[in-house]
Amino acid sequence: ILPRTGGPHGASRSGIPSGLRTSHARPLHANRGARMIHRLPDRDAVEMLARAFPRASSVTVVDVGAHTGKFSARVLAVFPNARIIAIEPSPEPFEMLRTWAEGRPGVTPVQVALGAEPATLRMAITANPMLTSVLSPTARSSAISGGAAEVVSEVTVAVRRLDDVLAEHGVE
Repeated sequence: ILPRTGGPHGASRSGIPSGLRTSHARPLHANRGARMIHRLPDRDAVEMLARAFPRASSVTVVDVGAHTGKFSARVLAVFPNARIIAIEPSPEPFEMLRTWAEGRPGVTPVQVALGAEPATLRMAITANPMLTSVLSPTARSSAISGGAAEVVSEVTVAVRRLDDVLAEHGVE
């Protein structure tokens, strides 16, 4: 989560609001020394963002595994000036995300999987798109899901490094 303008609202001496933890992102942004805000288990992520930054600020949010854009929509509802890079590799949810993003200039959908190095991977498309993954379903997950984890097709997806995707979209 990177502020584009201004500084954090209600920040402690470290510059981060109380109740939020930060770390230096390595290796993701090792050259930039960027700080990342981690979600605490008892707080909602959008609520934490609202405490960290004024609602009128222009924040950049990277929604990894955006699926159909529900989290991105919540962020946009709280931060109407937000810039959102919504990343989703699975074809069906990505099309729904892309359709939702139309007419929302602050939202950029990106169809790619993320990894340590550029590559391609086989993705198992399951009966329930929420269970689609580059990992094959296990017998246990199939049993628990009542068949929803059954692989119905496979697709090959591009894999890129997050730093490369962000640079391509002008995020430093």
